[in-house]
Amino acid sequence: MSYKEGFIILARMKSNDYCSQCAHKESCREVYHRLGQYEGPSVLWAVIRAFLIPIAVFISSLAAVQWLLRGILSDKALIAAAFAGGVCITLLWVFGMRALERRFAKKC
Repeated sequence: MSYKEGFIILARMKSNDYCSQCAHKESCREVYHRLGQYEGPSVLWAVIRAFLIPIAVFISSLAAVQWLLRGILSDKALIAAAFAGGVCITLLWVFGMRALERRFAKKC
């Protein structure tokens, strides 16, 4: 699909022409209305814990390992070692956090 075709489809959807020929247009609207009114627990902290913090740990450990080894290794070796160190530190952090969560998780 080209950019122009996607724009045309988006314009049709906004004007409800796109849905006017659909046999499921009423049930579709009802589903989206129900989803918009859903009152469940927030997933914000789970997303932060699962995605953002590991990325921050990787970037900071990558920088730290590179800073520690900057005078010891050549440029290519430094990049590889910093990447490997960043991955190892991040994996240790993720597995450590999972172990702590299991140990201190609320038992239902």
